[in-house]
Amino acid sequence: MTTAVPSADVLGAMLARVTGVLARELANPTERTPDWSDAEWRLARAVCAIQGISGLLCTCLRWSDAPGPWRSFLEQQRDHTAVRHRRMREVLLELDSAAKTHGIPILGMKGSALQRLDVYAPGERPMSDIDLLAHPADAAGVAQILCSIGFREDSVTERHVTFVPVASRAPSLLGECAANDVKIELHTRAWEQLGVCSVDATESIFPKNTDSPGVHSYPSIPALMFHLALHTAGNIGLRTLRLLQLHDLARVSARLTASDWEKVVRLAGRDERQAWWLFPPLSLMHRYAGAAPQPLLDYLRSGCPRTLTGACEQLGIAELSLCHPWIVLFPGLFWTRTVPEALQYVWSRLFNTPVAVHTRALRENPSLVNTRWNRLSRLGRLARWARGRVPRVGTLSAVEAAFADAI
Repeated sequence: MTTAVPSADVLGAMLARVTGVLARELANPTERTPDWSDAEWRLARAVCAIQGISGLLCTCLRWSDAPGPWRSFLEQQRDHTAVRHRRMREVLLELDSAAKTHGIPILGMKGSALQRLDVYAPGERPMSDIDLLAHPADAAGVAQILCSIGFREDSVTERHVTFVPVASRAPSLLGECAANDVKIELHTRAWEQLGVCSVDATESIFPKNTDSPGVHSYPSIPALMFHLALHTAGNIGLRTLRLLQLHDLARVSARLTASDWEKVVRLAGRDERQAWWLFPPLSLMHRYAGAAPQPLLDYLRSGCPRTLTGACEQLGIAELSLCHPWIVLFPGLFWTRTVPEALQYVWSRLFNTPVAVHTRALRENPSLVNTRWNRLSRLGRLARWARGRVPRVGTLSAVEAAFADAI
């Protein structure tokens, strides 16, 4: 008998409960297997895909009497992730050789840098794409290089240009698949929107030795930590945080000394009033993945708005990620620090960007383009918000894929 997808009334609560259990087990593994229903075990697979934690759970879980299909899912996800790890490393090596030939320096950001530092074992950390940062003057040259090694331009957004293999394929809808395309996102700026404020990390993270062509890593471990924290902060504001990001921060923070932490804060701002945005990602890291220095958290908290510190204490990983299945009209309102900023943010969400959170999900899952929600006009969407809860496309696609597979 096929298990039905939980009703809308209970889906959110079930996702939150399952997410909480998996987050705790990832931080502190126990031998107590949860007494879950078949629907909850299926939702656990969706949560793993949403949070990017299948490989890590496969390594650390101690549930000896968990259902066989659950263990098989984690093992398959780890194996698929390991294959993609090798493929991405090969692409980066080819790109590095071509960039050196053309005399162009490039920064391999986030997952590429973590891979280069062997922060994770192969199969532990998924990478949905390869993020590159290049000088604006070199962007055309990098695009030509990518085309020469078998990629083509696919889409252009305010943040980046996406390249896909010439013979691209539709991706698997649940988790990692070795056959999924290796995609590349080319950036000329590294920035995040936090409420109505924009924080630009480009100058701080781009390699200083730009006379040396090729694919570079960050100029320092503090620069890597700074950028990972900034990217995490941006996802918190959109409520698209992934538990994997907090573990990224924890793994890198374990390599930082006290003087390194001082450098991270200096990159974020001259004092706690400018580095205030560091508090949310580091406090959530401290809560879910690994300890941050308490004096540092106290220092950052002193410059952070109370609404934001309160949100970090009250909201959990489920509410701040795609495991919350409902669209929040003003997801980053708690990032605003004054009444004028709040009004500016509300205006922007209502009339400029109320559906921006769906862009990535729709790009990665072309089959979702014709959903009823995506066909609604802006006014139609606002009317739906006024009448009640609106489901998030990315959440439902993962949930439906988890329930579609026969197990």
